[in-house]
Amino acid sequence: MATNTTTTLVDQYRRHYDTELLEKAQWELRLNQFGARRPLPRGLGAKTIRFFRRMMANSANVQNITEGVVINVFTDYVYEKVDVDLLQIGEAMKYTDVAGWTALLDILDDGIMYLGENLALKADDMTWGVIANATTGLQKRYSGGAANFAALQALTGTTGKYVTTDGLAAVTKLKVNKAPKKNGFYIGIVGPQISHDVQQDSRWLNVHTYSANTELFNGEIGKLDGIRYVETNNVWGESATEGTRDTATPTIYSSVFTGTDSYGVVELTGKGPNSPKIEVIDKADKSDPLNQLLICGWSAFYNSAVLNPQFGQIVRSKSSFAG
Repeated sequence: MATNTTTTLVDQYRRHYDTELLEKAQWELRLNQFGARRPLPRGLGAKTIRFFRRMMANSANVQNITEGVVINVFTDYVYEKVDVDLLQIGEAMKYTDVAGWTALLDILDDGIMYLGENLALKADDMTWGVIANATTGLQKRYSGGAANFAALQALTGTTGKYVTTDGLAAVTKLKVNKAPKKNGFYIGIVGPQISHDVQQDSRWLNVHTYSANTELFNGEIGKLDGIRYVETNNVWGESATEGTRDTATPTIYSSVFTGTDSYGVVELTGKGPNSPKIEVIDKADKSDPLNQLLICGWSAFYNSAVLNPQFGQIVRSKSSFAG
């Protein structure tokens, strides 16, 4: 008589599905917290936000005047302006009523969470694309003593890596440009590959040594040379072409050093398209009389722009990290 085993009884066995989901990779988005944020109020007849910048003081306008002679040369005051044309972006998912009823996992809640994360990531990506633009972005600087992108490409991960004097040079240029600081400091926004190199400096001050009496920025990891470093894992990486993002195997990484108002973003708050939220459509209508479909999604009216390229620096560098 044959012996019954799990192999001979295979048709009676099923998989056990563990409904406690595994952790997934998390984006840490830091860029937009340092942009000048402006809303688009309702009913203005506008799809563009115009940022205005005050004139900087100029002692050349001051004249020598003669007692009793009425001044006849006058100073003009002109506002510099930057226009940001808003774009409508969005995303949606669709489920059948049967899938929503029978699915083992909570596909609707997880799908909504996924959509919200995509919105935040897209806004961060759009800002990166503006400030890292090779021709219209923030002012540029290269590690390893390289004079340009091609020279940096020719360096190795060691000879072209970020060193703390790169950040010091960037913020020195911001000082020369009279860029206003943020809470008394300039901000360095770097990827993990760059923070790996900068934290090897013996003078590095880790965030835990001063966090008790300082209000921290989101993602702040430490400070050095008057720079408060913030880490993001949404890195702008390049390989073949400056300004063209390589998300697969980048060899060159961009770090942002900024004062106040070097770039601006549309504030995603308030009402209407400036306040995107997940819309869930789960009622029958003429297009779906039997209520067989559930649709969820979002839309937003958003964009970013460089407001003053002299108030920010993009430092492109390689990294000694070889993970």
